[in-house]
Amino acid sequence: MLNTKSFNDYVLYCYLFFLSIRFLDILIGSDFLIQGLYVIFSLSIYFKIYCEHTYSFSKPFLISFILLLLILLWLFFYLFYLGFNTSTLLSNLTNYSSLILIAFLSQKSEFIDKYFNTLGFVLTISLLLFLFSAKFSNYFVVGLENGSIIENSNRYCSVFNSPGYLVLYAVGLLVYSLYSLFNKITYKNLIFYIISIISGILTVNRLFVLLLLIVHFLFFLFYIKKVGKIFFILALIFVVILFGNIFFGSYLIDLIDIFLIRFDSGFDNRLSGDSGLEYSIKSIYDLSFFFGKLDNIKGELWININGNLEQPHNAFIFYLVGYGFFPFLLILLLYIYRLKDFFYLKNEFLTIFLITILFCSVSEIFLIEQLNILILFSSIKKQKTNNDFI
Repeated sequence: MLNTKSFNDYVLYCYLFFLSIRFLDILIGSDFLIQGLYVIFSLSIYFKIYCEHTYSFSKPFLISFILLLLILLWLFFYLFYLGFNTSTLLSNLTNYSSLILIAFLSQKSEFIDKYFNTLGFVLTISLLLFLFSAKFSNYFVVGLENGSIIENSNRYCSVFNSPGYLVLYAVGLLVYSLYSLFNKITYKNLIFYIISIISGILTVNRLFVLLLLIVHFLFFLFYIKKVGKIFFILALIFVVILFGNIFFGSYLIDLIDIFLIRFDSGFDNRLSGDSGLEYSIKSIYDLSFFFGKLDNIKGELWININGNLEQPHNAFIFYLVGYGFFPFLLILLLYIYRLKDFFYLKNEFLTIFLITILFCSVSEIFLIEQLNILILFSSIKKQKTNNDFI
């Protein structure tokens, strides 16, 4: 039976994880109630942090935290300047606040393990419901079109708003579970590893296929001396494919066809058109991007270059051109400041994870998300903590 402290930890990490996704929206359906719950819960956490007199923060943490706070304030007031409605502003505010809490709690021992265990639990439950419960399966897809598996329809997203967001978290769980497997083979690690791969593949996302190969290559490179573990992982992959073909053969054929279509159609949509960056790059060349080119178009963020609208699937371009030079400089400073410590770390998990999320940023807009902040701040040397904290 869980004691009070363990139960509070579980609730805390679940709540933090659900902040930037739509699971509470599915359960409750009221933005006002969700935001109210968040305010009450997060204020209690901040109060505990404030009252924890033996919980001290290092100079690297304080510098990193100030940079993060400046970034989030700039992003929020930019959205306010663009005239977004109160609900959208509050939604972004709760997400930004979750990043601040992640930064604080990253300094608590074992927080990163509990975070990924929560993530693994959520992805496991949502995948089982999607695969084996017709009643709930529709909640975990986007673009459902007559139940068919075609381009832009029935793409699995678990409890996230889009397949792209699921890819980020699925890859995060993949890195965590692989790291755990190379250190200790347990049923939990095996399950999380399999769940991360299946969840990512069901998104029909090209980026996930590339990252799946990159992550395994990096692990095999870092752990080249653990030949036995490498062969075990390769055998596990073969078993997953074999059982997947036995139980979901026709489904896999449809998925493979879609992947082939998506890869065959190329990546032109990432260069030009709505998802491209053609005009954004031109604005960098003539320096017209300097103070930001974001526009509020029917409640969505678009980069507006003289009437040419783009939503670049590249975090560096999106933040630089969209928000402007100064907030991008702050983001760059945060990464550069934290990167110097990674050269002195002997933590394969954090290093591989950092490389992976930076790869994600090339084809998505993930630079300031929960996982980014978790990895950047977890690299900071821990100070003296009180075991009773939270």
